[in-house]
Amino acid sequence: MRVKISHASLNRHDLFSLRGITAQPEPIPFPMILGNDGAGTLEDGTPVVIYPVIGSDDWRDDETLDPRWHILSERVAGTFADYVAVPSRNAIPVVPHNLIRANWLMVLMGWR
Repeated sequence: MRVKISHASLNRHDLFSLRGITAQPEPIPFPMILGNDGAGTLEDGTPVVIYPVIGSDDWRDDETLDPRWHILSERVAGTFADYVAVPSRNAIPVVPHNLIRANWLMVLMGWR
């Protein structure tokens, strides 16, 4: 899903990525757009927060157990971009809709 980013935050993982530190067997390809945490809207206007741990397309369990998992900005561009593409399961609709957008990231970071 394509998400138009309205909010992004600096996460300590971004600092690791900037240094090339990753838990993945392959190195981070540079240049890379950083940013793990983000919120924005889908093309239909639905407000979402982005869950940054991405599993394989065929993985159907906890994505942190997927041997091919990765985090935004390790293999694909992160949330410091204007738009980011994520699997639909990673674009979590914001409920209630009156939650202040600036608080979305705090909700997501607390949830992780």
